[in-house]
Amino acid sequence: MPASPQPSLPAGTDVEAEYSSIEQALLGSALGRWFLVEHSKRARRVDSERLDDALSKLQSSLRQPPALLGQLKTEITSLRGELTAARARVTAKPDVQSAEPAPAAILRSVESLHQMAWTLQSAPVNEAACQQIAKLASEIYAHSVSQSAQSKRATDVATALDAAMARLDGILQTIHLEAEVETTARSAG
Repeated sequence: MPASPQPSLPAGTDVEAEYSSIEQALLGSALGRWFLVEHSKRARRVDSERLDDALSKLQSSLRQPPALLGQLKTEITSLRGELTAARARVTAKPDVQSAEPAPAAILRSVESLHQMAWTLQSAPVNEAACQQIAKLASEIYAHSVSQSAQSKRATDVATALDAAMARLDGILQTIHLEAEVETTARSAG
């Protein structure tokens, strides 16, 4: 039904006085009083229906996926990227390859160096022994660098995973709170 134009009073009319005189005229008869009561009931019913409709629309809009879900999706996507990068760092091959693990190689080189030192104490210093000590010291250094790089990678991965888990915990807490809101809304409705 098209909206009818709003009636208006001529300019300069005292609206309150006109309203009061019409109200008094209606209150002066039984039919007028009935009309005012009926009009009031119908106006309240229309207002109630409009309010119910507005509340329904509001509840519906609140239950639709909020912008927060987009934010959650972004966070989860970012988290997946961090976990993928962490996995790549963990599975990366060390720059220095050796036949044995770095800690065992370091220990073997240290034992050989120690044996060389004992040998030098009991014999006059010879050039070959000094070169062997220098070679073992270089091996120990190379193995230590390799071990240090592996340890740094492990520490980096642990730090990245800790950060990822903290973010995941925050996301899970948000999802949990949203679920509580949904449950509360359903039980109240």
